[in-house]
Amino acid sequence: MKKARDAAASRENHVELNKVLDAETNPTMLLGGDEITVSLAGAFEELGLLPEIVAKLTDPKVANARVAVTKTGVGDGMVEHDLAMQRGGGGQDILKKNVEPLARSLATTQKSLTGAKAQRAKMLVDLMNGMYTIEVDGENVLVDAKGEKVDFKLIQSQANSLIDGGSGSR
Repeated sequence: MKKARDAAASRENHVELNKVLDAETNPTMLLGGDEITVSLAGAFEELGLLPEIVAKLTDPKVANARVAVTKTGVGDGMVEHDLAMQRGGGGQDILKKNVEPLARSLATTQKSLTGAKAQRAKMLVDLMNGMYTIEVDGENVLVDAKGEKVDFKLIQSQANSLIDGGSGSR
């Protein structure tokens, strides 16, 4: 919270941000095996702190979890967190059913690749391993470790090209 307050201090809307941070004393996390759904006030994203928070949760040395981030609303805190957690389910599905299987398959293929193809495969695997979802206008959006929206169809195409061309070819 100190980092959030320090970041808020330099903003024009610091009074509003601090009110939100005062209300967000205990961010809610739903843990389920390798899944973590985090319900945070939008102020954390506005302050640019979301990628850092998620990096800790996806770090293999810390939690190595699948992370979906949702935002709380402005009503009763517990009710809003519960609703946010429910909305995070779609983000978890995107990661579990699309991103993770492709990353695992490409990581396996990467072992048989050399040179530029191996480097490209590693970069794509690392990119996918850092992905998480955020909520934008009620939709789950896939982002990279920096919080930037990704074109998963393009990544999928590139990964599949390496997988299809990697079986036996170097």
